[in-house]
Amino acid sequence: MIRLAQEPVTTFEQPSLGLPRQRPLGASTLLLAIAIAALALGIFFRFYHIERKVYWGDEVYTSLRMLGETEASVVRRAPGLHDVRDLQLILHPVAPGGAVDFLAPASGLALEEPHHPPFYYELAHLWAGLFGNSIVATRSLSALISLFALPLAFWLGLELYGSRRAGWIAVALLALSPVAVIYAQEAREYALWGIALLALNAALLRALRLDRPAAWGLLTVLTAFSLYVFPLTFLPLAGLASYVLATQWRKPKLLLRCGLALALGTVAYLPWLLILLHHLHAVTDSLASTFQSRTSPGDVLRAFAGSLRLDMFDSNLVRSSHAGVVTTAVAVVTLLVAFIFVALREQPRVWLFLALPILWTTLPLLIPDLFSGGERVRNPRYFTPAYLYFDYCLVGLLYAATASRNARRALIGNAFLVALLAGKAVSCLASSQATTWWNKMQDNSIAVARAVNGTPRPLVVSDAYVDYALVLSNYLRPGVAVALSPSCYECADDAKKQLDVSMLPQGRFTDVFALGPSAQLQSRLKRLIAQRHLGIAYHCINVRHNCISGLNIEPVFGAGPGRSQ
Repeated sequence: MIRLAQEPVTTFEQPSLGLPRQRPLGASTLLLAIAIAALALGIFFRFYHIERKVYWGDEVYTSLRMLGETEASVVRRAPGLHDVRDLQLILHPVAPGGAVDFLAPASGLALEEPHHPPFYYELAHLWAGLFGNSIVATRSLSALISLFALPLAFWLGLELYGSRRAGWIAVALLALSPVAVIYAQEAREYALWGIALLALNAALLRALRLDRPAAWGLLTVLTAFSLYVFPLTFLPLAGLASYVLATQWRKPKLLLRCGLALALGTVAYLPWLLILLHHLHAVTDSLASTFQSRTSPGDVLRAFAGSLRLDMFDSNLVRSSHAGVVTTAVAVVTLLVAFIFVALREQPRVWLFLALPILWTTLPLLIPDLFSGGERVRNPRYFTPAYLYFDYCLVGLLYAATASRNARRALIGNAFLVALLAGKAVSCLASSQATTWWNKMQDNSIAVARAVNGTPRPLVVSDAYVDYALVLSNYLRPGVAVALSPSCYECADDAKKQLDVSMLPQGRFTDVFALGPSAQLQSRLKRLIAQRHLGIAYHCINVRHNCISGLNIEPVFGAGPGRSQ
């Protein structure tokens, strides 16, 4: 069992694995000052420009869920919508109370997105009732949730390394994690998943250390909670279970109690798991691009390395570049060095706690992409658990260096920590100034909306997925006319009506903007405008490279690994 040493009140570390028992108060104060500075910056970046980035498709689905809407209902109503104001009222109704039925978000998820468990969306439903449904209000829930990760990071550092020094280093690394800050400003469940994983891991170590009923009960509750936040929790759970087997196999009673706690937590998830299995077709349809895309092994490995880099250096380099190659190489080498250092220096109960979950949370994503195709490794949110365990490898390395008796080595350790945090802070600063980023799949709806708003009498027409129009509506003038006949993405495909384009009389509109139109709609629009000599300028808004855009801007959803996951 891992036991926490009692620490002197004049220092904040008590190294337990061959490191000095005390460090001078000045050294401790320096590290504490670095950690507090990182903490302050991390909190600032979580709320700074929270509304600036595009409120993209996945977040639109969050708004629909928390308001008790389904995609199917919006698709049915869409042909009756006549201007952008109608679209805006779907996402931001005047009454902020959300759905009348508290279980409406869970019902919508069960039908259309069962791979997203309901806990976050029910919480967002309550949040909208209290604070409204604006973009700032909706995203603020994730930002507030993400703050709870900071004390939990300290707790896990304390449990794993038996040291407050390690806890503060963990807080500093997580506070300025570019990925953590990105998801703290997104209206999805990934920030909540991060705190669930931190709490789950710390609770497991605590239960093994104390071996008390209350500790095992907490582990059971957090196991169920983590699964109800995101189903990929099964991967780190498998890693933790293998860790317990590897380290506690000589203690059958302890092993039994731990197995029972994890099993009961998993059984509590069974009702939603049955719903997921019953609607498995919705999962396969939603994740089709992720599972079926053909990617070469070389591209898979490059994408995997790039995903690992994002927790340290994130400059939104979506295409290959010298800077991207260099930062990726530096990040991967740093993580490997930290992992090897911990494996060689620490006891098995420490390094196996990191090594086994890393294998369980990376290989199931990497191997299928390598051998059967897919783009799982292009979804950094799937690597949230891996980021956590790699961060605690860095904690072990930095903890040993900064707590060294050798003054020069301690100085180098502190300098490395500052450099690492500076790289993270620069990444957060760059992201905070942008209107789109890799987690938005480079969605340029804001730029598209400027082009549309710059014309006198525009009309937006679309027969694409309804979330494209809903995203764009956030940034269009309320009076812009729309004509929609959308198709379902998450919901079941109904018989689709052909979009009526006969409402193009001469003089009513100056510009027609076709949003992600099908080839058939493009052909009909061009033919109608030409045959009737309407004098209307036609523009195609490029979505997924479906047309050549005359807007001289990057396409909406022009890059990235697929749609809502």
